Parts: sequence; structure tokens; C-alpha cells
Amino acid sequence: MGALPDAGREAKPKNLSKDFSDLTYTASVKSSFNGPVKVAVLINEKGQVEKVDVLEPGALPEFVEWVRQVMAEWEFEPAYMEGKPVVYELILTLEIKPL
Repeated sequence: MGALPDAGREAKPKNLSKDFSDLTYTASVKSSFNGPVKVAVLINEKGQVEKVDVLEPGALPEFVEWVRQVMAEWEFEPAYMEGKPVVYELILTLEIKPL
């Protein structure tokens, strides 16, 4: 059985193992690293990040801003619907560990 013609395709990161070894962060941001972080990423038709929301209640504002800065550098393959690229919100769980 073939794929449905209008099923579409989700956006996906172009590079899942991006090296962020040059990132800097404050001690309070580093203390916020406690495992997985769920984020909602709005991706435009070109695969660029438009908006990032950290979906962790009680996350420190500095940590939220740091995650937004990191995610802004990511590139995605755009999502498609009916053969055309579309805006897409992707929910990701990131494993963030201090360097």
C-alpha cells in the first residue's frame, strides 16, 4: 500500500548531533541542567526557527533564553503538506548536559 498523497511530512532537524562546544552559560544556567527539556519550535517554510517555547514549568528565565539562543541556530528540513513547504510546530525533547 502506498503513502497517502496528502499525508504531508513533518519537519525534522538537518543535523541532530550539532556540536555546541563553544557555547557559554552562567552558573545559574548550568545549575538548570537536570535532564531532558521539552521545547516547542515553530519552523517556517524555509526550515528556519521562528519561535522557541520551553515547556518546562518553573524554568529559570536565563535558562529559557539560553535554550532559545541555542535553538535559533538550528536548521530544519521544512514540513510539507500537499507537496508544498508549510509552517510547522515541532515538539522536541532535548537532552542538555553541561560541558
